[in-house]
Amino acid sequence: MDFRTVSARICLLLLIALAVFSLTASLPLAQAAERSWLRVQYDPDVPAQTRVHVEAAVDLVADMLTEYKLPLRNPITVLVTADAATYEKLLIQYGYTLEKARQTAQSTSGISLWNRPVILLKGTTALHTRREEVFRVLPHEIFHQVQSQFGRQTTATWMVEAAPELFQVIAREKAGLEEAKNSLAKTAMRVFAAKEIPSAQQLMTPNYADFSALSRQGYPVYQMSLLMLHQLAGNDFEAVLQYYRLLNQGMSADKAFVALFRRPQAYFATEMDQYFAKLRENRPKTMQPL
Repeated sequence: MDFRTVSARICLLLLIALAVFSLTASLPLAQAAERSWLRVQYDPDVPAQTRVHVEAAVDLVADMLTEYKLPLRNPITVLVTADAATYEKLLIQYGYTLEKARQTAQSTSGISLWNRPVILLKGTTALHTRREEVFRVLPHEIFHQVQSQFGRQTTATWMVEAAPELFQVIAREKAGLEEAKNSLAKTAMRVFAAKEIPSAQQLMTPNYADFSALSRQGYPVYQMSLLMLHQLAGNDFEAVLQYYRLLNQGMSADKAFVALFRRPQAYFATEMDQYFAKLRENRPKTMQPL
């Protein structure tokens, strides 16, 4: 073997080593516990207590998915970041523009990607210090994956957010953190105390950007959506699940809504506008928003 051949092979090995090192450096999250339906990866700087809370929330949600007979076809990957900066970098890695990543990092605690079975959790002081925050954010985002895998049709945005919100309320009750009735009472108080609220019809939009814009303006759209779903289904979460099963079977969103809830969404929006008006009718004009 001559000198040129040896040199060429050494160069090749160095290039391979450099490529492996670069790939590893671009993936700061370390893999932790893996399950058949979900795996969790943590930024090395995520505190141990946060990991304990995340694992507990995952186990609870697994029990809920079994109880509700919701097997997921595609395993989910949950990426838990240590801080907002890492969260923003991951958003960019998953295709967000810099501007959209910054806006999303500022306005969300976590996000479920619609085009793949991936959830990102933003490392915040609340996430790292409060068990309640983990059980608020993670079940919500996991249910978005249920929606993605069971009901891929375009649905009204209020339902897109209402079902995960109700799911996390139930999860927090099962975890012994807060009774659902207390969570709903606090939700109603947020809507009561808001300076202004949009109409229920505005929340019926299929355009998620419109819904997000209302949220960024400070309107309690998530709280309104949760109350709307609770008014519609009460404590019968099985009816909500049946809605997504019908979508999964190919029924249109409008037909599934009528089949389960016995009125078109337009009629329901009118009912909810009346409900919110009554909820807020005794609101003092000088009341400060919560």
